[in-house]
Amino acid sequence: MKKLNIKGYSLVELLATITILGILSGVAIVAYSRYKETAKIKVCDTLADAAMAAMEDYIMDNPGAEQATINALYYDQYLERPADASNYSQECVGTVQAKLIPSAPADKKLDVYDYTVNLCCSAHQFQYLFNHDSVKPSKVDLDDDTCQNIQEMTETEKANQKAAEEAAAGGETEPEESEPIEP
Repeated sequence: MKKLNIKGYSLVELLATITILGILSGVAIVAYSRYKETAKIKVCDTLADAAMAAMEDYIMDNPGAEQATINALYYDQYLERPADASNYSQECVGTVQAKLIPSAPADKKLDVYDYTVNLCCSAHQFQYLFNHDSVKPSKVDLDDDTCQNIQEMTETEKANQKAAEEAAAGGETEPEESEPIEP
């Protein structure tokens, strides 16, 4: 009988290779998850920057305005659609508040504002404080109650916008006043 001279990998070598590949894939999955989470947070940061810039434009067109919702800035076309990075079919909601920083009358500069952006997305809830003296905003987490209030305010605002659009499109007249009931 003739001996076969087959060259190949031993069972130990195959098991060692599979173990190393398993460890590498585990590390890669964890790193990728961390990368995705960081990207979602950066989307929130970018949306907050855009909302602050949109509020600057809004103030220029509406002098005296101190607060607007992100929905109103989007509806009035100051801001692109505030898509939620965790769920693109949803939108982030929030508010933008502007606080005028008084300047001396001798300073003939433009008005200077500090901005507070409250941003509530499905996975992240942040408050950004844009100080006129600093380049980078400070960021803190928002609580669920604040986001719930902002969500309710946005839903009410959307309902009012829809009613106004329907009234404008349908030529609807205002409801008639009812006569007072005499006792």
